[in-house]
Amino acid sequence: MGDSHFWSVDQVAARQLLADLSVEATDKAMETVMAHFASNRQTSYTWAAERVHSNVLRKLEDGSAIYFQRESEEWTDGFRSAEQQLMAVDPTELLGTDSIKPRTKGQILRAMMREARNS
Repeated sequence: MGDSHFWSVDQVAARQLLADLSVEATDKAMETVMAHFASNRQTSYTWAAERVHSNVLRKLEDGSAIYFQRESEEWTDGFRSAEQQLMAVDPTELLGTDSIKPRTKGQILRAMMREARNS
């Protein structure tokens, strides 16, 4: 699974779901279920990252009114610079996980061969 957008957790969850549903874990069934889990995982991570990013920016904004009155001008400039840096970051970058990448030619060919073999 190293060369695909599926994580091992997607494979484990797919295998467990198919077993719980008493469905044979064919390559096609596994790939379909893993794709669903991978998509759901990515959506959940993106939602969480956007929420954290938004909350951090709001906290910085709330704190700036308090801190700017107490701190030096140099400190305030540093605070603003850090805030601007964070605002420029895409929330999904905070996760450190790659978004779903397009499949390689090899992955597509292997999937086509599995599908043809199963037909």
